[in-house]
Amino acid sequence: MINDVVKSIIYLTLAAIIGVIVSAYVFYFVGVAVSLAAGAILGASGAIIAEVFAWLGVAYVFVIALLCAAKIIGGLGGEEYIELTDEELTLLEKMLEVNSDKGDDN
Repeated sequence: MINDVVKSIIYLTLAAIIGVIVSAYVFYFVGVAVSLAAGAILGASGAIIAEVFAWLGVAYVFVIALLCAAKIIGGLGGEEYIELTDEELTLLEKMLEVNSDKGDDN
């Protein structure tokens, strides 16, 4: 059990590191393309636009990671309640009675 948790933490950490690096490069190249296409119109040098896009890529990965972590953590605990009709409740009681009778014989 604990080995699975440690393994999962290692895999998630590696995925986050690789995700940050890959998204920074991808968004940097998008920024380079934008700076080449519209750098003069935007009035900024190409390196600044590319750096901004790279940091946007890093922020994107962190937002996605936080959303995934919130979804995982939110799904771990909590109680769920169901509503049973009277018919379902009597059926459940009969099933529990039958199972307890079988346990007495053994």
